[in-house]
Amino acid sequence: MRLKPDLFEPFRRAASLRLGLDPRPNQIIAARRMLEGCVVELDTGEGKTLVTAMAAAALTRGVPDTARDAGNRASHNPNVGARKQVLVATANDYLARRDAHWMHEVYRDLGLTVAAVTADDNAAARGAGYACDLVYGTIRQFGFDYLRYRLDQRSAARLGSYKQTISTWIARDVLLVDEADSVLIDEARTPMVISGLAEAVDPERAACLGWAAVIAQRLQADRDYWLSLDDPSVPICLTEGGERWLLRQSLPDRLDRFTTTELLHAVERALEARHRWVRDVDYLVDRGRLLLIDHLTGRPGVNRQLGGGLHQAIEAKESLELSPPTRPLARVTVQEFASSFGHLAGITATAWEDRRELQEVYGLAVHRVESHAVCRRRRLPAMATATQETKWEVILAEVKQMIDAGRAVLIGTASVEQSERVCRLLTNSEIEHVLLNARQTQYEAEIVALAGRSRRVTVATNMAGRGTDIRIDEACLSAGGLHVIISQPHAMRRIDRQLAGRCGRGGDPGTVRAYVSRDDPLWLDAFGSIPSPRIPWGRGEGLGDEDRDPTSKKSTLWPRRASGVVERTILRAQRIVERRQRAQRRELTRDEAEVQAALRAIGLDPHLDPLPDDD
Repeated sequence: MRLKPDLFEPFRRAASLRLGLDPRPNQIIAARRMLEGCVVELDTGEGKTLVTAMAAAALTRGVPDTARDAGNRASHNPNVGARKQVLVATANDYLARRDAHWMHEVYRDLGLTVAAVTADDNAAARGAGYACDLVYGTIRQFGFDYLRYRLDQRSAARLGSYKQTISTWIARDVLLVDEADSVLIDEARTPMVISGLAEAVDPERAACLGWAAVIAQRLQADRDYWLSLDDPSVPICLTEGGERWLLRQSLPDRLDRFTTTELLHAVERALEARHRWVRDVDYLVDRGRLLLIDHLTGRPGVNRQLGGGLHQAIEAKESLELSPPTRPLARVTVQEFASSFGHLAGITATAWEDRRELQEVYGLAVHRVESHAVCRRRRLPAMATATQETKWEVILAEVKQMIDAGRAVLIGTASVEQSERVCRLLTNSEIEHVLLNARQTQYEAEIVALAGRSRRVTVATNMAGRGTDIRIDEACLSAGGLHVIISQPHAMRRIDRQLAGRCGRGGDPGTVRAYVSRDDPLWLDAFGSIPSPRIPWGRGEGLGDEDRDPTSKKSTLWPRRASGVVERTILRAQRIVERRQRAQRRELTRDEAEVQAALRAIGLDPHLDPLPDDD
């Protein structure tokens, strides 16, 4: 794509004047790639916010023909060169407000208006926001506002009048996605659903769910029900023996009105809630409410509810007040919504592993842009232990070693439950620390920003991987920088890369080490319960003493070649699981396309006439 040489010059002058920042050559290259309709992979600490703003300002002038062609998508507005509205999707509301505020003077100098649209805004505030040239917000906020607008349109058409609650709607001209891999891959199949409340849960229904939760604890796997450990998507079903036993039980009086089928279904849902949904891993109980946890970000979902009665089954398991079930009024997936824009581009530090999927689904090429600063991050040899208990003994020893040296430590964990378990271990070892998980979202930016102080230990779920920069103080820098511990390798390689990218930012020193045990979920998911014979499953003593003779009986630290085996086998396990997950996403996409085609064939709108969600 041929661009004018001075395309970014007005932005450069404004950024220099207002922010004291002069875009670097690699940032200009990254912004040009976004104008071409690509996903840019730019390392952490390289100024992705400034790159996105630079591209956004240029794109308000119109999307070049070649940029649209590069994405293989039809433009929403064929009037090339006309003023465009640009939406910038950020990771959360805090970042949307921060980035819009940070850049507003630069945009103002360019004659552009900017606003942040967040979940706290009322309809009038959102309407004012969407009247601007550039709008910052989350992809979910944009998607929900799109659905509200569509519902308003339908209501107005039925009433023979037109009244719009959002005064200026999103034109769906340009969408720039920060953390593009998370939004376009991890959240791609996540539906954004506007629901209406169905009838409240009556006392009899509540009694039925409570009875089913008690019964589920008395049933035995393989004898009374079938539970697939290999494939969580396979429903849990009662066996014939389990059904006979259940039908012989005396029922409370309140359950007389329920049919046999309804009772069996309630018990099977209770079994799903018991075995497939784990407290502090899949959901939180906060002030008497059930909050679902996003496994990829570690953040609690907002206003999310499981369908098919499963949400109420989990609440019954936890003895909570049952929330009214909902019925979907409008629905769109992140993938459908993002694909509807005339120009789509993104930026992230971790997209290379999924470049083929981004090209296949969205027509987006992935381009790596070199870092401005030389990366000084060192990847220490991965360590393998026989059990998780042994692994945590070794991790605690490494943490003590690092803080004694004056360094900061960030321990990445897979769940709320695991993060809190680590905190208990650290407390027992008299190691001061700070915790960041789905219970502390309001303090996320503050906790992450301070995680680089000398001798500070931060325990965090995956939510620490994105958003706020970790500022390393001088004492920590001189001691070697931040040390990141990947306590449990994730099924997706790029999630581990995100966590590793918290250290060694902008040319700072830093180190990262991954630990794995043969009873870790990744290992069991990829290989089953049989450990690889090539892995020296040991205790891992002698950390930091890598020159010691590996054949010595006083040390179980393995030679470098053996450590390479651990790294390669972790990579192999991740690739096995990633391939399986990609296949599942492709299958879901095909299934949804078939359902939508069937709805259109009978004159229904897939977005405004969604089928009930039984997931």
